Amino acid sequence: MLNTAAALEMLSGEKELYIMLLDAFIESCPDGLDQIDAFINEDKFEEARAYSHKIKGSASQIGAEQLTFALQYLEDTLKGKTIGDVKSLAKNAEYVFQKTLTYVKEFRNTF
Repeated sequence: MLNTAAALEMLSGEKELYIMLLDAFIESCPDGLDQIDAFINEDKFEEARAYSHKIKGSASQIGAEQLTFALQYLEDTLKGKTIGDVKSLAKNAEYVFQKTLTYVKEFRNTF
């Protein structure tokens, strides 16, 4: 779920900074990705795209590659760069987010 080696390489091996980023990720979305769904349901695709982009950046910083990919695909679809059902992609991103969040919390307790 986490490519910690790549994340730590990006951070020049700064473990304390990595721990801070893990903690920030855990705190960043207490309600999951519900906000993305709300924006999509209100046809606020630019807001949904911006929120997806924000979470994708956080995911990338901690090495959560599956989540980064899911959010990138959702973001590209919201931009019109790819074809897809944004509601289904948002549900997929939520699933991957919850799975990642659970893993990050468990990993954080051992790191």
